[in-house]
Amino acid sequence: MVSAPIAVFVLGVWLLAIRRSADGVVNTVVPVCAVLVLLDPIIPIPAFLTTFFMIIIVIALIVRSPTQDDSTTGAEAVAG
Repeated sequence: MVSAPIAVFVLGVWLLAIRRSADGVVNTVVPVCAVLVLLDPIIPIPAFLTTFFMIIIVIALIVRSPTQDDSTTGAEAVAG
């Protein structure tokens, strides 16, 4: 079952890199699509759903540009 690692990877990338600077649409689309990828083994054409939901995620990330985050990272705070 290849869908579980894909869903975990997408959720991990979203949590660590995307969530803080994304808007509400992206923060809804990415986790929902990652969970829906887990439904792939239920249907007869499992690769179709994975591909479809990954395309939806990419479209959401392209169309909805990241919001500006005025907070500084740890490295920026140390650098001054």
